[in-house]
Amino acid sequence: MKNGQRRTLYRVAFRSLKTGRMQSGFVAAAIALTALLLTAVLTLAISLNKTMERTSMMTAGSDFHGSFKYLTPDEADRLSRHPSIIEFSKAIAVGSASNPALGTSSLEVDWADGKAPKHSFVDFLEGGLPKAEDGIAMPSWSLDLLGVPHRLGAEVKLYIGVADSRTLTRTFRLSGYFEGNPNLGMSGIAYVSKAFVDRELKDFDPARTRLNGTYTNTTRLDVMFNNSLRIESKLKRVMADTGIQAEYGVNWAYTSVSLGDNRNDWLPYAVLFLIIMLSGYLLIANIFYMTVSRDIRFYGLLKTIGTTPRQLRRIISAQAHLLFAAGLPAGLVLGYGAGVLLLPMLGSYTDMPGGTVRSASPAIFAGAALFAYVTVRIAAGRPGRIAAAIAPVEAVKYAGVSGGAGQGKRGKPGRTRASQRGGRLPQMALRGLLRSRRRLAMMAASLTLALILFGTLVSVIGSLDVNQYLNAFITGDAQVKEQTLAGGMAVQERSGTITDGVVAELAAAPGVARVDRVLFREMNLKIGERARRFLEPLAAAEDPARPALTQTLKHGFLPLQIYGLDPGWYDVLRRNDIVEGAFDAKRFATGRYALISQSLLGDTEGSYLHPGDTLSLGDKQGSYEVMAVLNTDALYAAGTRFFTLAGFSVYLPAETMAAHFPDRSILSATVQANPGEIAEAVRSMSAIAGSLPGTEFKTRADYRAEMQGYINLLRVLGYSLGGVVALVGLLNYITTALAGMHSRRKEFAVLESIGMTNAQLRRLLIYEGLFTTLLIALLAGLIGVPVVILTASGIAGQMAFMFYRPILWPLAAGVALFALVSWAVTWTGTRSQSRSSAVERLLEAE
Repeated sequence: MKNGQRRTLYRVAFRSLKTGRMQSGFVAAAIALTALLLTAVLTLAISLNKTMERTSMMTAGSDFHGSFKYLTPDEADRLSRHPSIIEFSKAIAVGSASNPALGTSSLEVDWADGKAPKHSFVDFLEGGLPKAEDGIAMPSWSLDLLGVPHRLGAEVKLYIGVADSRTLTRTFRLSGYFEGNPNLGMSGIAYVSKAFVDRELKDFDPARTRLNGTYTNTTRLDVMFNNSLRIESKLKRVMADTGIQAEYGVNWAYTSVSLGDNRNDWLPYAVLFLIIMLSGYLLIANIFYMTVSRDIRFYGLLKTIGTTPRQLRRIISAQAHLLFAAGLPAGLVLGYGAGVLLLPMLGSYTDMPGGTVRSASPAIFAGAALFAYVTVRIAAGRPGRIAAAIAPVEAVKYAGVSGGAGQGKRGKPGRTRASQRGGRLPQMALRGLLRSRRRLAMMAASLTLALILFGTLVSVIGSLDVNQYLNAFITGDAQVKEQTLAGGMAVQERSGTITDGVVAELAAAPGVARVDRVLFREMNLKIGERARRFLEPLAAAEDPARPALTQTLKHGFLPLQIYGLDPGWYDVLRRNDIVEGAFDAKRFATGRYALISQSLLGDTEGSYLHPGDTLSLGDKQGSYEVMAVLNTDALYAAGTRFFTLAGFSVYLPAETMAAHFPDRSILSATVQANPGEIAEAVRSMSAIAGSLPGTEFKTRADYRAEMQGYINLLRVLGYSLGGVVALVGLLNYITTALAGMHSRRKEFAVLESIGMTNAQLRRLLIYEGLFTTLLIALLAGLIGVPVVILTASGIAGQMAFMFYRPILWPLAAGVALFALVSWAVTWTGTRSQSRSSAVERLLEAE
C-alpha cells in the first residue's frame, strides 16, 4: 500500500548520513575517486583514439567509412541509391602527372564532386574546385616543384599519363590551391573539372580500363553509413542487394575496424580497465557496508516502531542516491580536467598532423556516471538486505562483531576456547580477523588489485627499450637515406644521389670510424612449380572482387626486393625476428647464403622457401642457400618500408650484391663514429648530406629525443593512474580499519575491564595488521605476480620498442607501504580509543 512517505524516508536517510559525517564523507570521496578515475581514463582514451583516427584518416585520405572502386557510371549510381548509404561522394580517375620537375613525388589527377574536400581534409588556402574546363586545383607543394606561383589563374602545364600508354599534355589555369604534404593521402591529388573529363576521356571505356589495370575513367564511390561498426559487412550487403560485384576498400583508420581484426590485442587493456572498475567497486561497496553495519542498531529501532523491510531498503537506497549525487559531480569535473590537462602533453610528444583532438563526448560522462551509479546500487543492495532481514531484538543488541568467544552468528552461543596460559595476542588477532571474513576479503581484494595495477604499469614502463626502438630506425650514430616514395610508387625510380663516391667521402670525414651501406635493387622472380602449388589454394579462396593473388599467378612473377647489407647490420637481427632457421654471421659473410622474409599473402603470411633450399636469382645474379626465414618487419630500419603482395625480401652481404648486381643503388649509408668524436662525425655527415637532394638525414640523438618524449608521457600517465588506484586501495583499508575499531569499542572495553592494557591492545591490533599484510603478500605472490607478468608482457609484446623484463619490486614496495600505513592507522586508532575510559565505552554501547 502506498503511504506517501517517500519524502520522510529521504529525510531519515539524510539525517542518518549527517550523524556519521566522516564515514559518509568517505563514501562520497570513494564515489568521486571512482568517477574521477574513469572519467580521466575515458577522456584520454577517447581523445587519443579520435586523434589517432584523424591522423590515420589524413594518411588514408578520407574520413568516409569505405569506398567502391573502379566502377562504371551506371554501377556507381545504382550503389549510391542504396538506403543504408547516408552520404556519398564520387571521383573519376584521370591519370598521374609525369612532369620531370615532380621527381619521385606522386601526383594523381582526378575529378571529384563538391563533397570531397570536406571529407578529405582539403582546406583551400584560396579558390576551390575547378568549374571551367581548363581549371585545376592543386596542392601547394606541387606548385612549388613546378615553379608555379600561388596565384589564382596561374598557368600550369601538366603531362598526364593515362590508359594505353598515352600522355595528355595540357595547360590549365589554377582555380584553387591547398596546403599539402606529399606523404598524406589527398595531398597528392590534383583536381580537374567534369567538363575536362567528359571531353578528354570520352574514348576510354571504364569497363575495359579496369580489366587492363589502368583504371582511367573509372569511378570511385566513397560512402558513409550511420556508424563505423562492421563496415566491411555493410559494403558487402550493399553489393549483394544491388547485384554489383566490385572492388571495395574499408577505411582502416577507424578503430572499430582494427578492433574487430585484432581483438586479442585488446585483452591486456581490458584486464587493466577491469582492475580499475573492480578497485572502485570494492572501495564503495566496503565503505557502504561499514556504514550500514554502524547503523544496524538504528535500523532495528526503526523496525520496532513499524518500519517495514521494504522501507528500510528504500532508506539505504536513498542514502546511496544522496551520496552518489554528492560525489559524482566533483569526480566528473576533476576527472575530465585531469584528462584535458594530460592531453596537451601527448600532443607535445607526437608528430600527429593537426595536433591532438580533445573530446567532450557524452559517452565519457555517461560511461563514468553509469558505472559509478551501478556500483553504488550494487554496493547498497547487500547491506540493505541485511538491515531488512535482521530481527529488531538482534539489531538492538548488535555490537559490530559477528561471532567470537562465546558468541556465534546472529548472537547465538559460539564455541568457547579454553586456555591454561591465557589469551595469546597473535591467536586473538588471527581470530579477530577471521570473525569478519567478508570485510577482510574485500579489503584484501582491493589492495591486491591496486598492487597488480601499479605493478603492471611499472613493468610496462620499465620494458621501454630505447636501444631497441632506435635499432628499428637507425643502427649507427647518423644515417642518410633515400626518402620513401609517397603513395607506394615503384622504388626503382629513386633519385640515386647516394653514390659510391658519397660513401667514400663519408668514410674519410673527420670522426667517422665506419660507414655501413644498404644496397638495393628490385627484380621479378619467375614463379616456379613449388611457389605455384603454394599460391593456387590461396588464390582459389580469395574474394573474386579482389583477385590479387590470382593476378599474380596470371602474370607469372613474384616481386622481389634485394638488399645488400654491410656487417654493421648483422647485429640488428633479434631472435624473435627469425621464423625458421638461425643466423650465423660468419657463414653469411661468405656470400653463399641468403636471408629471406616471409611473403604477405592477403590476410596471412607464409614462405615459399625454407632453410636449406636454394634460391636462384639468375645466371649472373647467382644462387644462394636459404639460411633463415625472417618476419616481414625484420630489418625494418634497413629496408624501404614498402611491402609488395606475394613478394618477399632477399638479404645478401653487400659485397656479394655489389659483385652480382652492378646496377644496384645505395639505399642508405649509416655512420659509426669514433668514441668521443660523435659530434664531429655528425657535423661532417650533415654537411655532406645537405647537398644530396631527395634524401633524409637523421641522427641517433634525434630518434632518442623522440623516444624520450614518449617515455615521459607514459610515465606520467602510468604513474598517475597507478597512484590513484593505489590511493583507492589504501583508502579502502584505512576506512575499514577505523570503522572496525569503532564498531569494536565495546569488545575493547570488555578486554580492558579484565586487565588488558593499552599497550597490549595496540600490540593486538598491530598483529592484526601484520597478519593482513602477510595475506596481501601471499595474494600478491600467488595471484599478483602471474597477472602482472601476463598482462605486462602482453602489452609490451605489441610494442616494437619494448622488451619485456619482469619487474616485481612494485609488489614488494606496495606490501611494505601497506605495513607502514597499517601501523600508522593502528597507532592513531588506539590513541583515539584511549581518550575515553573503558566504563564510558561500555555505557556508550548500552
